[in-house]
Amino acid sequence: RIMEGLDNSQKALISSEYNNIVLNLTDTLFYIKDNGSGMNDIDSNLKLFKVSNDNTNSLSKCGMGLNSLLTVELQPNVYFSAYIISSYMEDNDIKLTGRKLSFKGELLKSILDFSQKERDIVNTLFSSKTGTIILIDKDKRKLSDILNTFELDNIKDYDEDLMNNLQY
Repeated sequence: RIMEGLDNSQKALISSEYNNIVLNLTDTLFYIKDNGSGMNDIDSNLKLFKVSNDNTNSLSKCGMGLNSLLTVELQPNVYFSAYIISSYMEDNDIKLTGRKLSFKGELLKSILDFSQKERDIVNTLFSSKTGTIILIDKDKRKLSDILNTFELDNIKDYDEDLMNNLQY
């Protein structure tokens, strides 16, 4: 499951400009954040078998990995939720978009309407830059409560430790 999540963050891994990924995996939470360029069209990224031309020399071309990860993690319980949150550059301005996902016979998605508190937390997590968060919650918590967990200072230390020890 971690490889499917990292596959969506590989541009951030290989870019000398960004090069920052945070992972947090437990039995009830899957959290991956990268400081890449962000997903400006989450719905398109979730479309199965859509060939992407912007991922040259990459495995991320057909939308199967992310969909597989979400389906496998969400299918066991209709109360599990996933969130994809993306901050991206458009017209020289940073935009924020997000989707909430669940599984009820099929993968269902809805547009996230961020509260101001959630916007502030996300901007802090991305240091007011671009990036993507993929979060799967199996504890029925509110999005702002989950994001508050990662706003803590110790997550930045985890960021640096992970990148210093990661070999690719």
